[in-house]
Amino acid sequence: MQTRMTINAGDMTKNIKTLKEHIKVPIIAVVKMNGYGITIENAVDIWYQNEVRFFAADETSEVMKILSLGYDDIHIL
Repeated sequence: MQTRMTINAGDMTKNIKTLKEHIKVPIIAVVKMNGYGITIENAVDIWYQNEVRFFAADETSEVMKILSLGYDDIHIL
């Protein structure tokens, strides 16, 4: 049996908006490896489009990928 996971950008955006409605503190989006199947770049872009400016990564290479997107108003932990 093969396991399959599907990431839908529309669903991800809906989940981010729902999260933002329920909490009133800045969100730190944790992105790692390949962005859970959609690449770090795409994952960060979706979070960024939804006004998230704080990110956390585990590896230097992941930080470099986030920085390569050119956003000058983000913070990375």
